[in-house]
Amino acid sequence: MELEEKSGFEAAIKKNSTKVVQETLNPKELDDSFSTSSLNTYSHNSQDTTNIDVNLVAPNDYREICKANLDQYTRLQTILNYSGNGGVIDVLPIHGLPPHLQAYINHVTDVYQCPREFPTVALFSAISTAVGKKISIRGKYDNSLCLWFVDVGPTGSSKSQPTKEVLRPIYKINTDLKKAYSDALKVTGKDDEPPRLERIVFKDATREARAIRMRDFPHGALLHRDEFSGLFKDFARYSANSGEREELLSIFDNNDPIQVDRKGSEPVDVERPFMNILGGIQPDILTESFASADVASGLFGRFLFAWPDEPTFPNYDNKVMRSDYRQHWDDVVNYLYKDMKPTTFVMPPQTIQAYSDYFNLMQNRKKGLLEEEKEGVIYSKAQIQVIRLAGIVHAARLAYDYDAGNAIGTDTMGYAIECMEYFVRCGERALHRVCGSQRKSNKTETVRRLMELYPNTNVSKLASAIGVSQSWLSGIKNGRK
Repeated sequence: MELEEKSGFEAAIKKNSTKVVQETLNPKELDDSFSTSSLNTYSHNSQDTTNIDVNLVAPNDYREICKANLDQYTRLQTILNYSGNGGVIDVLPIHGLPPHLQAYINHVTDVYQCPREFPTVALFSAISTAVGKKISIRGKYDNSLCLWFVDVGPTGSSKSQPTKEVLRPIYKINTDLKKAYSDALKVTGKDDEPPRLERIVFKDATREARAIRMRDFPHGALLHRDEFSGLFKDFARYSANSGEREELLSIFDNNDPIQVDRKGSEPVDVERPFMNILGGIQPDILTESFASADVASGLFGRFLFAWPDEPTFPNYDNKVMRSDYRQHWDDVVNYLYKDMKPTTFVMPPQTIQAYSDYFNLMQNRKKGLLEEEKEGVIYSKAQIQVIRLAGIVHAARLAYDYDAGNAIGTDTMGYAIECMEYFVRCGERALHRVCGSQRKSNKTETVRRLMELYPNTNVSKLASAIGVSQSWLSGIKNGRK
């Protein structure tokens, strides 16, 4: 189903076509070109990858791939080859986003002197929340755009402020909803049914509060907690047998309706729950928030962790957000929330093939795990999360290029795969912190020591000799295990 052309913001975007802003462009260079009245049209051209003869590069570092001038198909195959052989993506890429959103992320990063991961994750969450249940992705299994993100970093590492900056237009929608509720309350008669307070973002994490928020605002909402650990502390308000964590699993899957019974009141029913989660946490508190049962149940694997290798502790400066950047981002969020029509995204055969390659990569990683290793929960959920992330990116592109239609392209899926490889790596780090070093087997440590002593060992021959997969050995060699 193609989206119909609209007036206003979407039409202004469609008829304005200027130079493409590259990811490496400093926001300061956009002084003359960046304004709401002069928006770029994002070029979204799918490439026929049939019968292409590709000589894959063999990079030793993700940055080598980023520097290489590769077409989208070659880049995707190179990423899969690189990741499949134990290579790690240690930065969250933004090259697959519309150029003006790249510039916005760079500007937030520059103003708040924060790791780029934090505003990028907030942007993904804001787009998904603005769209809500208006978009679904049709495939073997239907998906929404619901994703759960956690920023990981020590206290003072600039997690909160850049996130609040990016979520500012979402909170503005909340303010408008509260005003509409107050206005409706003023004209409600004594015998009239009272209006319901709608919220697109909330902090209450109790079962009843969540259910009420989702029932009263069926569009879908965001549970935003500055301190993510507070979400699990709220669980303590209920007994251990309340089904709290099981209900979260159902909310993420978006399939089954939920019902919360209340003493002395009617039960709260939610037909199609949609709730994003976004929060921040310190590394040392991960073990307080997640229990071993959360890993076993798959709840842990449903969260995507953004954990920069190098936290930033910048000196003070006078930089502030520019009004044109803020206004542009406000317009994008408002378009997605107010003007985008409900639609269903589809994946053409070439996109399905790209997804299948990544799905199979995750399957191979699971096959290479030993019985006591728990990373499989991350790899299994990545197979779902990558589809949803591709849907979020495509929704962002529709705000700039009306002609992009409802088909998720291979370039979008390829970019989502790169992002997922970053999230998978961070999830592995978080898992090792939660489960502790006792999860690592004697066999793993023995093989690690052997490869340290003989760094030039042929990985393929060693894997065959000791009866493990090559990807498992490569993971040890490259620090994934």
